[in-house]
Amino acid sequence: MGIITQIARSRRRRGITAAQVAERTGLKTSNLYAIEQGRRSPTVETLERAAAGLGLRLLAVDIGELSFVSDFAEVIADYDADGAEEQAYRAFMRLNRQLAAAPATTQVLLTYTPPRPVTVEWDAALAGLVEWRLRQKDAPIPEWVEENLGLDAGHWEPWPSVRHTDPDVHLVPGPFRRRGIWIEAGELDAA
Repeated sequence: MGIITQIARSRRRRGITAAQVAERTGLKTSNLYAIEQGRRSPTVETLERAAAGLGLRLLAVDIGELSFVSDFAEVIADYDADGAEEQAYRAFMRLNRQLAAAPATTQVLLTYTPPRPVTVEWDAALAGLVEWRLRQKDAPIPEWVEENLGLDAGHWEPWPSVRHTDPDVHLVPGPFRRRGIWIEAGELDAA
């Protein structure tokens, strides 16, 4: 999710109209709508002014070689669409390793932006992983994770063809189990 989308989403979530942002910032309402709808490319200065009108600040963060959860979701979606479940699972496990090794502050930054929907199962798996890893470091859980309730019924295993036995439900971390995702903590910790 890009900066413009985040600003627009924040505006709507706070119940602030584009006209109110325009009044606060001196920007034109029509320009704000054009920017939000992708019909106009704003300058950094315009984005900073719009953000400031909502009480936000733009912040550049150096995350080095790490990737956002939303980036991993794109990779998983591409593999899933191609029927490459092994590669989708490996991307999921790379995200797992990255989150496990990252300090809490970096975890929060990498997981804040909601990923685009992949499938109900992968969405639940990503939310479960983010919640599990962030709770291990007492980091705040993003809203999109808390809103993801998972599967309505049954359970799902990412890439079950590699297993020789069924997962032990008692070894599945709570954030996964609640969402109907059967993946054992040992599998995640061994990755």
